[in-house]
Amino acid sequence: MVKDSLSLRTTNRVIASEAKQSNTGNGLLRRDAPRNDASRCHWVTKDQIYIDYHDHEWGKRVTDDNILFEFLILESFQAGLNWLTILKRRKGFARAFARFNARKVSKFTEKDIKRLLEDEGIIRHRGKIEAAVNNAAKFLEIQKSHGSFASYLEQYRPKRLRDAATLSANLAKDLKQRGFKFMGATTCYAYMQAVGLITEHSPECKLAKRNTAA
Repeated sequence: MVKDSLSLRTTNRVIASEAKQSNTGNGLLRRDAPRNDASRCHWVTKDQIYIDYHDHEWGKRVTDDNILFEFLILESFQAGLNWLTILKRRKGFARAFARFNARKVSKFTEKDIKRLLEDEGIIRHRGKIEAAVNNAAKFLEIQKSHGSFASYLEQYRPKRLRDAATLSANLAKDLKQRGFKFMGATTCYAYMQAVGLITEHSPECKLAKRNTAA
């Protein structure tokens, strides 16, 4: 379970009871935090960066492996934090991790890791930084065996929303067996939402019509 960061963006049937208690949007968010309006998912605050992310990216299908790797890094760093913290550092992550070029990141050395530990533009967590380098290498292995990471992910696209939790758990299990780190079931569910394998807008949201079938 992701420590202190259960969210309505990452809500699934496995963690539903915990998510209801937090009432968050992919990270801790106070119940009285200023919201944008009632036409969006209730985890969206008045922060423009959050509004733009919700309206133009979240839940939309991604087939570009470079973007899929970007979200793999961002979601793994989100563990224990709120998503807004990550979004505000997105440009910093791009600079730090070679514009999310998996091949370049996979070649990062201890010198690079030490450099990133001094980089205020990202989350300076050694375990997560090392996991990003490790995961880059594993990402490339999947590209080689499946043609693309996007092709690999398609087996985890649910036809019905009720199947999403099981598939996210299966994805997490397979990634773990392949050697990925910081990609547990909750993080995988959030990842699947971020890249459009699952689309799960709140019922009152103006984009709810895009949702994965219930």
